[in-house]
Amino acid sequence: MKTKLKDSTSLNTANPDITSNTIRAIKREDFVNAFILLVLAFVIVLRAPVLLTNPSFFSEEGLAYFKYAYENSFIKSLFVVQPDRGYFEIFTNVAMAMASVVPLKYAPHVSATMAFCAQLIPLAVVLWGRSFFFDNYIKKIVTLLIIIFIISTGQIWITARHSQFFFLLVTFLILIADVQGETKLKVWIYRLLVLTGGLAGVTSCYLTPVYVYRAVAGKCREYIIQAAILIFTSLLQIAVILHSYYTTGFSQRFNDNDFLKICLVYFVEYYLQPVFGYDLVLVILRNLIFVFPVAIFFVWMIYKSILDVNRRALVVGIIFSSIMLTLTSLDMTGGTRYMYAPGVMLIVLVFSYVQFNKKTFLKVSSIAAFALTVTALTTSMIEYKLRMKIYVNAKWPDWKAEVAIWEKDENHPIKIWPQLDDYKPEIKLTRQKGK
Repeated sequence: MKTKLKDSTSLNTANPDITSNTIRAIKREDFVNAFILLVLAFVIVLRAPVLLTNPSFFSEEGLAYFKYAYENSFIKSLFVVQPDRGYFEIFTNVAMAMASVVPLKYAPHVSATMAFCAQLIPLAVVLWGRSFFFDNYIKKIVTLLIIIFIISTGQIWITARHSQFFFLLVTFLILIADVQGETKLKVWIYRLLVLTGGLAGVTSCYLTPVYVYRAVAGKCREYIIQAAILIFTSLLQIAVILHSYYTTGFSQRFNDNDFLKICLVYFVEYYLQPVFGYDLVLVILRNLIFVFPVAIFFVWMIYKSILDVNRRALVVGIIFSSIMLTLTSLDMTGGTRYMYAPGVMLIVLVFSYVQFNKKTFLKVSSIAAFALTVTALTTSMIEYKLRMKIYVNAKWPDWKAEVAIWEKDENHPIKIWPQLDDYKPEIKLTRQKGK
C-alpha cells in the first residue's frame, strides 16, 4: 500500500500538468456554480423584490418573535421558546436577536436577509454536492428549478420564522448526497447544516429515523455522525416539547378526529398539488378520471423506489416526514408550508425516473415521469408570482414610516403585514435601555 502511495505521489510530481489541470477544472466549476447561484438568487428576489428592498415583519414574526427579542436581552432571545410553537427555533431566534440590535427602522432588513440566505443553502448543496439524483449539470439545473418553483407558497417566502422548512429541504438533500470522498470542509459544512436543521425547528427531526436507517445500512462513518447529530437534536426538541406541553399545552394540535378527511387532505396536498399546483388541482379533483393514472404511477414509483438502494432513503423520508407534518400541523389540516420540502423532493424523485438514453426514454415509466415533471414545473412557474399577491401589497403600511411615528409617540402601535379586512396585526413595543 505504501509503495502505491509513493508511486502515485511521484507520478503527480513528474506530471505537474495533471495537478494544475485538476485545479483549473475545480476553479472553473466553482465559477460556473457561483454564476448559476447568482442567477437563481435574482429569480428568487424577482418574485417580490419589496421583501428585501423595503420589508416588514409578517404576522407572528413581528407580534411574538421580534417583540420578545426587542424587549429582552440578546442572550434570552437566542434561547426563547415561543409558547404557540412549543419547540426550539435557533435560526429564527438568531435572526430576531440580530434584528433587535440594529436601528429599529432596519430590523426587518436583517431577518429578511437571513431568510433569503437560508433559501440559497439548498441551491448551493445541489450545485456543489454529488448525488445519484443530480450527478450531472442537466439534472442539477432541473433539480434547482424544482426547488425554486414547486409548491412556491408565498407563506414561507423570505420570512425567518418559516426558514425551518427550507432547512428541512436541506436535510433532505444531505440525506441523498454522497459524502464519501468529499473534502473535510464540505463534510463539516454538512454536519453544521444538519445540526442547524435539527435546531431550527422540529420538522428536520422527522427525518431522524431515515438517517439512522441509512447509517445502519450504509455502514459509513459519516452517515453515523450525521445520524447522531439528528438524534441529539431530536432528543433536545422532544425535551422542549414535553416541557411546553406540561406548562402551556397545545390547544391547536391533534384536534381533528376525522380520519378520512385527514387522509384526503394528505393525498391531495403531498401528491397532487406538487404536480398540478394550487389551481389546476381543483379541476383535477372535479374530474377524478385524471387522478387514477397519477395515483397508479405514484404507487408503482413508491414500490420501485423502496426496492432501489439509491432511492429507498428518499421515498421513505418523503412518506414518513409528510405523515408527521400532517399529524403535527395546526388542527391536523396540513398547509402549504408543511408540504413544501416533501413536495419538492417528490418531484425530484419523479424526475429521477426520466431516462435520458434514446432507447429507454420512450419507456412508459420514463414518459410518465417526464410528463409529470414538465406539468409540475409548468403549473408552478405560472403560479410563481401570482401566489405572492395575497402576501405582498404596496398599500400595506411602510415599516420605516410606522417606526418614525412610534419614535415620536411610543404609544403608537406599529402596523405590520399583512393588513387584511379581518386581520390587521400591530406591534406595541416597549423601548428598552440602550435601544
